[in-house]
Amino acid sequence: EMEIKLEGSEVIVTRPNDLKKMKSLHGLTRTLIHNMVIGVTEGYEKVLEVNGVGYRASKSGKTLTLNLGFSHPVEMIDPEGLESTVDGNKIIGFCTLRENRLKNHLNLNPWLCNVMIFDEFKGKGYAKTMLNFACEKFKTFGYDKVYSWTDQVPDFYKKLGWKYEGKITKNEGGEGLLFSKEI
Repeated sequence: EMEIKLEGSEVIVTRPNDLKKMKSLHGLTRTLIHNMVIGVTEGYEKVLEVNGVGYRASKSGKTLTLNLGFSHPVEMIDPEGLESTVDGNKIIGFCTLRENRLKNHLNLNPWLCNVMIFDEFKGKGYAKTMLNFACEKFKTFGYDKVYSWTDQVPDFYKKLGWKYEGKITKNEGGEGLLFSKEI
């Protein structure tokens, strides 16, 4: 019952009337579309803090083990394309591996995306470790080169031996800096 139109780079959702049900459906439809766009362009991120007596987090291979007060530990296997990082009792970051990241650069594969380290762990080498692990993972898939882009920390990639390839146009508009690394 909602009318959905694409105007330029915006998705417009309009409702047929102001009935309470239509207002509810209007908000739901808009939010679902928004979440889909964010999921495709930026990826999904969930911050988890493990805190409390007897609460622990540990990582072994792709298995994240959480002791959360249950009679048994909760084990979660990182889904394909997501890597979590744990230090001691703290989950410190995530990164995602994607086959393609930018619709206007379909020839550049694979992509290392959404490298995220919690603020208190920045500057301690965790991002470097995570990037190296991700590159090794891509190597096992048969790739010999990996790509990433940033608009915030270009010196970080340069310091780790990534090659600056030039400026790129991001999916949502604006420019980013493209880097690559031979693996």
